[in-house]
Amino acid sequence: MKHLDLARLVINAAQRGAEAAREVLRRGEAARPIGRGAAGDTTLAIDKAVEDTILSFLESEVDNFTFLGEETGLVCHGSEYPLFVVDPVDGSFNASRGLSLCSVSVAAALGCTLGDVVAGAVAPISPPGPVIWAIKGGGAYRGHDRISRNVKGPGFGLCVPFSRRGAMPAALVAAEAARRGWKVRALGCASMEVCLVAEGRLDAYVNAWKAARPVDLAAALLIAREAGCIVETEWDVDLTSLDTRINVVVAADSEAYMRVESLLKTALKGTSSDQPGKLRS
Repeated sequence: MKHLDLARLVINAAQRGAEAAREVLRRGEAARPIGRGAAGDTTLAIDKAVEDTILSFLESEVDNFTFLGEETGLVCHGSEYPLFVVDPVDGSFNASRGLSLCSVSVAAALGCTLGDVVAGAVAPISPPGPVIWAIKGGGAYRGHDRISRNVKGPGFGLCVPFSRRGAMPAALVAAEAARRGWKVRALGCASMEVCLVAEGRLDAYVNAWKAARPVDLAAALLIAREAGCIVETEWDVDLTSLDTRINVVVAADSEAYMRVESLLKTALKGTSSDQPGKLRS
């Protein structure tokens, strides 16, 4: 299957997923727990509705493929590839509490590693907006418009996600960034946070304490790379495992990357996360 065909599929799948999510939100059922997903997290009604919608769409459009979803797990429909990787609701907590910034992420890969992703789409659920997507070697887009990072504001905008796995190093990085006068944000939706860097609305995204899941960022990292960002991560990790964790640094340009590299060296010096290392790009 051609890369362009896969791009069309992931865009449509993400759009349909976002529409399903907004319908669940309208009914006030988003936060209803309905079990536990393959990734080990509590499955909310909104997660299940979106993932079922996307899987059903792909089954109607593609004869042979493999599907990986945070709720369903790995399902083979007659062929190992293409592999569709789905995070049904990135920012589930935001969605369940009625907070803006949550999205649907769908990526297509022609291999089993993060580096094999050839098409990706991130569809904003709330606030709604055009799908942000990319095709390997073909650029990154918001809707029909090619992304150009020309949105600049005062100061340096850094996104530092917090999690139980990386609470201490994230706090150290955020504190050092604030000491330098940077604007620090933790927005709760990794795929959109990376897309904000791709669009120049943030200068960098840092999750360098082995807390990020490839399934959450498979589409967004391709978008950032195709938008011309510097993206460092472990591209050769197994994309089919929901247990995999990776380091991620996304910087809008080389200047932003050098500033982040300096930040990490200072903030994490002497800790178990001392210098996450030169991540493979």
